[in-house]
Amino acid sequence: YERLAELYAARPEAEIAVQVARGLFNLGITFGQQDKHDEAFAVYERLANLYATRPEAEIAAEVARALFNLGVTCDQQGNSEEEIVVYERLVDLYASRPEVEIAKQVARGMFNLGVTYDQLGKPDKEIAIYKRLDDLYAMRPEAEIAEQVAKGLVHLGITFGQQEKHDEAIAVYERLAGLYDARPEAEIAEHVAKG
Repeated sequence: YERLAELYAARPEAEIAVQVARGLFNLGITFGQQDKHDEAFAVYERLANLYATRPEAEIAAEVARALFNLGVTCDQQGNSEEEIVVYERLVDLYASRPEVEIAKQVARGMFNLGVTYDQLGKPDKEIAIYKRLDDLYAMRPEAEIAEQVAKGLVHLGITFGQQEKHDEAIAVYERLAGLYDARPEAEIAEHVAKG
């Protein structure tokens, strides 16, 4: 994969860029599976730096997946500040993209970003990211995206409760139930039950 990237990364053709992006993503996965987190980090970062501005959906999806995995890698390394930078980059680059695969990665990244803000004791930022997650994706029909929104709303309600903003917490839980009470997916129903 590295040789593929060396030979073809600078080529402008979309078909070639898709293959290079997939190859780099797979290389990052392989390094991650081997617990070579520094190498995985470098590969995902290289992929993002090479192709973040490419408009093609297939390439953008690979970059979004790489950025999400890069955020996870930062978390595994205990590097919360870099994790925040990575997830914010993911959101900034792709929150407006409608493609399902890209939206899934952004929603997952936004949820993880909220969790990280909570762990760092930054409730205002946590609240803001969960509200944005809700605003962007609450009406999406895809189960994986809906689950991220449901989890975000549960965490948002908890945070409001911890701040003794009980009316806001109740409103969030009511919204959660209103959005997802009728959804058949067990994972989403579990989050509705928590609210």
